[in-house]
Amino acid sequence: MATRSGKKSPQSIYHQNRSLKDLKFIFSLVIFFVVIKFVIFVALNDHFFYGADAEGYINGVQGLIDSGFFSQTEALGYWPAGYPILIWLMPGNTAYFKIACFAILQTLIFAYATFRLGKVLIAKNLNKSAKYLVFLININPTLGISTLVIGYETLAASLLILSLTFYLDFQSQIDNIKFKL
Repeated sequence: MATRSGKKSPQSIYHQNRSLKDLKFIFSLVIFFVVIKFVIFVALNDHFFYGADAEGYINGVQGLIDSGFFSQTEALGYWPAGYPILIWLMPGNTAYFKIACFAILQTLIFAYATFRLGKVLIAKNLNKSAKYLVFLININPTLGISTLVIGYETLAASLLILSLTFYLDFQSQIDNIKFKL
């Protein structure tokens, strides 16, 4: 908040500095968890975990690699083909390399989503909640570690978190417009 002379009040400067420190902490926390996931990624033989549906996804991706988009592979006939198609779009010419690339991409999308959630919560003056929530989401094995699993669930969760942050940002902009009028 600015005073009449145009200078920011000491309280405003304190909150701005505090928010910046909290944002740096959340960024460091997210990077820390990404590094841990990449260490796990390198330590795994196939560089990813097999989820419950992994065999169907691997067969679908291999069919797409072998026959192209109009593949007649059985796995694509009864299996949801969207996830294998996303994996197929990754670089490389083997199913395992493409899946490993997609595991990295899922991890980065999840990291960005959790960082963005923390950033939005800090903008709403929920600094302590933001730190705890980002920590809990990243330490939770169902969400955090599953970015290295072949399955669409983590990607769906990441996109849900991103859509929540976009909604909260949009809502904040609407609230700012209302108060200015």
